[in-house]
Amino acid sequence: MYRVLDWITLILWFATTMLLIIFFNRLPAEVPSHYNILGEPDRYANRWFVFFIPALGIALWSFLRYMEQKPQFMHLPKPDQRLASEEQHMILSRMTSLLKNELLLFLTWIMLKNVLLALDITTIHLGIWEFVAFVVILVVTFLIYYIQFKRAKSQSSSG
Repeated sequence: MYRVLDWITLILWFATTMLLIIFFNRLPAEVPSHYNILGEPDRYANRWFVFFIPALGIALWSFLRYMEQKPQFMHLPKPDQRLASEEQHMILSRMTSLLKNELLLFLTWIMLKNVLLALDITTIHLGIWEFVAFVVILVVTFLIYYIQFKRAKSQSSSG
């Protein structure tokens, strides 16, 4: 499932990046570079700024992909504790995989919204709910895996 999600996320990112490249010459000289809490653009930048979001997204995705493959870097036990179990490493790896895809999908959404807004094409405007939904998704993901991690930790210490 996690590899399928990786592929879906990367395909959406790539398609949106290609859309950005195709329509780049039609973008105005200035494009939105920042949005207020209501989701309205409140700062603008040179149109080349539109490449910042896809570059940031793929850089963060790549870093988290590396961390996903090295979960031992995420769990640093105190000197008096045992190392994390294989199950705990697997849980951290899965959590990182899901978080990296959620982050890239959110940045892909922002990239698509920027292009559509700059081209003066009507876009879905979720306002503050866009940010709230993103934070809730990240927090829920983190909590689910945190609970799994704690369960695995208690089982490995009792067994």
